[in-house]
This record gives sequence, C-alpha cells and structure tokens, in this order.
Amino acid sequence: MLDFAFIRISLPGRWDGLGGDRDDEDMLMTRARIGVAAVVVALASAGGCSEVDDVPREPISGTVNLDGQPLKIGTIQFLPEAAEAGVASGGPVVDGRFNVVRADGPGPGTYKVMIFSQGSVPKEPVELNNNEMPGAIQAKPAPRTGEIPIRYNLQTELTAEVRPGGPNSYDFDLKKK
Repeated sequence: MLDFAFIRISLPGRWDGLGGDRDDEDMLMTRARIGVAAVVVALASAGGCSEVDDVPREPISGTVNLDGQPLKIGTIQFLPEAAEAGVASGGPVVDGRFNVVRADGPGPGTYKVMIFSQGSVPKEPVELNNNEMPGAIQAKPAPRTGEIPIRYNLQTELTAEVRPGGPNSYDFDLKKK
C-alpha cells in the first residue's frame, strides 16, 4: 500500500512474496511508478496555483483628488482600450493615493481609467429596531450612493498611457460638477 498525506493506494499482491500475482521486483517497480505518478500529479496541481503570464507588466501609482481633496477610499481600474493591447489592472485608492506593483500592473499601452467610490459609512451608532437581533447598539451603514460622477467610471473620460520602463505615475483631479 502506498500512503501519502492525501492518497492511499492498495495494489494487488503482497510485499512478502507469499502468493501474490507478481514477483517482488515487478511489485516494487509498479509501486514506484505509481508513487512517481502521484508526486507528478501533486506537483502539477500545486504549480497551477500561481499563474505567470508573459505580459511585460509595469508598476503604476499616483493620486486621486475629488474637488481638490484626496479621495478617502475607492478603487481605480485600468482597462485596455483594445482587448489585445494589454491587460486590465487596478487597486485600492486610500487617502488619495494608489500604488500597483509590477506583478499586478498593466502592460504597456493605452488604457481607459475608471475610478469608483461609495463614500464613507457614518461612525455614529444607531439603535436597532424590533425586527433585528437584540443586543447592544450597533453602527448601521447608511444607504450609499456613488460619490464619483459617472463620467469618471462607467462612462469614463479618463485615459492613461502606460509606458515600458515608466515612470508611470498619474494624478487624477476629479470634479463633482
């Protein structure tokens, strides 16, 4: 019997050579082949966890201001203008800044830039009503509406050219009106 941490395989025959279908040498060779095959399968499946592409990615960074103030929290997305021209990328915007490392960055090319933010959640506690779980006072998020005008996200007017070797730093000054 082969016994791995995740696989147990029983084969016909016996290790002691007392009446099995094969002699000891054939049995050992068969078990060795199955062991090697199990290791190859395990390594192949583990290797699939980290995909590597051939895109020459670039790091990107910059700032996002809304009406002259740093955007408190949001996301930024770089989408290639042509599907074959690059790979989509993006990341969080925190306190008006974003930074995407090379491994997650876009490849060189022209991109549409979309910026999203739902605004902030109020921090003051609100009493629960009778239909909710009993307990202490809890903060309830207020209904959110998009803080960023649609012309900067779903119908974006923003573009960026990502250049090989950079620098690829972008400053976006957005206006609500």
